[in-house]
Amino acid sequence: MAEQEAGTTPSVPTPIGPWLSIEELYKLHDQEKERFFSAPVKLFASVKSTRVGDGGKIVFIDLRDGFSQDIKSIGSPDAYLGSEHKCVFEKGEDESDFSPLTLDQMKETKFLSQGCSVVIEGIFVKSPEGTTQLFELQIHQLSVVGGVEDPAKYPITKSNLKQLASLRQLPFDRMLAEPVQYILQIDSEASFAFQEYLREEGFVHTPGDILTSSCCEGAGEMFKVDPQMFGTGPDGKPMPVGLTVSSQMPLEKSIDGLRRTYVFQKSFRAEKSDTSKHLCEFRHLEIEAKYIDFKWLLDFTEKMLKAVIKMVFERCAKQFDFLEGRWGPSDTTKGLRKFFLELCDRPFVRIKHAEAVQLIQRLVKEKVELPEEATGKLKRVKVKEWPTEADDLASEHEKLLVTYFGYMQLDEEERKQRLEKKAHFGAFVAVTHWPFAIKSFYMKQCSDGTCEAFDLLAPFAGELFGGSMREWRHSYLEKAVQDREMDPRPIQWYLDLRKTGAAPHGGWGMGFDRFLMMITGAPSVRDVVMLPVYYQHCPY
Repeated sequence: MAEQEAGTTPSVPTPIGPWLSIEELYKLHDQEKERFFSAPVKLFASVKSTRVGDGGKIVFIDLRDGFSQDIKSIGSPDAYLGSEHKCVFEKGEDESDFSPLTLDQMKETKFLSQGCSVVIEGIFVKSPEGTTQLFELQIHQLSVVGGVEDPAKYPITKSNLKQLASLRQLPFDRMLAEPVQYILQIDSEASFAFQEYLREEGFVHTPGDILTSSCCEGAGEMFKVDPQMFGTGPDGKPMPVGLTVSSQMPLEKSIDGLRRTYVFQKSFRAEKSDTSKHLCEFRHLEIEAKYIDFKWLLDFTEKMLKAVIKMVFERCAKQFDFLEGRWGPSDTTKGLRKFFLELCDRPFVRIKHAEAVQLIQRLVKEKVELPEEATGKLKRVKVKEWPTEADDLASEHEKLLVTYFGYMQLDEEERKQRLEKKAHFGAFVAVTHWPFAIKSFYMKQCSDGTCEAFDLLAPFAGELFGGSMREWRHSYLEKAVQDREMDPRPIQWYLDLRKTGAAPHGGWGMGFDRFLMMITGAPSVRDVVMLPVYYQHCPY
């Protein structure tokens, strides 16, 4: 290196901060190491934990801001300056209210504790050899931006941090917990991955209305809107309007001009269902495609789901490492990454509804044994409700099909090994060709009394997708409305779509929150939604 010329001033590295996130700081470490370890830094973050070491001389503070990695920081007598520190950053308007703590104050929880928001100035140094972190922040000055009024009553504790079910009881505070933060990061990547895949396949995002008059009359699952301020209906009475249960009908209109469309927004169901899989307000991913057949729809669904599962596991590796590791919640199902990636390497099972019912009946009659998830042991198949070819499948039937095909897809040796390890058994199962009489009027009818509809059943989620080809023949659709004694007036516009160049088309809806519950292993959809609304629960 050439010697510095006489009279010149050595270059000063550009300060780091103050508005960089922890994620951005890690990227800066990878890209500009020389500056990273020589420039002064200013950082805003939250205190994850504090401890005192070296006989009470040093304070260790773990900092986080929702990123999947923390920053270790150290306050020591050799480096900490407190109010004597000369700041190289211009202070913000609010910072005159922040008073630097002394090193002794940093050791006391009444001044600094878990959950406090802080602003720190210092410098990054390399971590000692043999430690897991790449660097640590040597603190020169620390000020509390927002304190915790009573550290002893801080809502997040070591015990509830290990239980999503416990955090569920803290609707306004659980965002402070790492497991919830990681799940919502996975949520963000998953929603992007689905839409990225659909965009690449030529689907156009066309948001539907939340308020709708379609199917309001007689729809017991629809939330009705009051006041009634949308004019009068055909009967002269106020037009009944409610919150949408699905955007499928508007999507069918959109494909008149766009061929392939999708919507990703909230749907609402006024169901009094208090289960781990139901919400009154849920995120609904729905697609519609024109000029397709039933096989195309099934093939597309399978390819998309496999691709998205792989993308999410790859992009959220650190988040899943935490959830499946020793610090993750104890009430999440472990080992799901390997399990679902194995399922993505196998074709999805496809079975007609009548065949599925016959299979379940045979398994019960022949006293077949299948693995039980809770014990990992083989147990005789029993059902509380006997299935028939004229009825819907109950959740116990869905779970039985998922387990049966997951078990049968393995050879005898692998079954034995999995039973010994209490490993998961399951498969993705598409139940197709349902009795038209128990399905929606708009589904494409077959000559044998069935319709081209499918439910995609998934491990840990039950019904994940529900879809069908749509009845595009006007006479068939009109007759279905008449046979079911439906009032055609609220949906006349929908019937009339079949008079302006209708063609074979179909689509499906997926409960996005169930997908998240499935891949994260969360015990309930209530654990993967930031502010869940469900039966007898809406405190927000």
